[in-house]
Amino acid sequence: MVALAGCTPAAPGAPIETNPAIDALAQCLTNNGATFYGTEWCPHCREQKRLFGGSIDKVNYFNCEKDEQAKIACQTAGVT
Repeated sequence: MVALAGCTPAAPGAPIETNPAIDALAQCLTNNGATFYGTEWCPHCREQKRLFGGSIDKVNYFNCEKDEQAKIACQTAGVT
């Protein structure tokens, strides 16, 4: 996990579905330029999406397998 200045994760064990703290974290990450690169098959990506719950819509998520252009963009960003 990468921590950005001013972004504080929600307390462990907090409800995932609708949590204002997770909403705030997701928005803070996006506002600070963070991008979540992932795939649909990756178990770690699925877990992160689950943890963000409904707040995943506030996260700048980029699917690296969407198409050939997405694969190239992820490779350019150093995602392996």
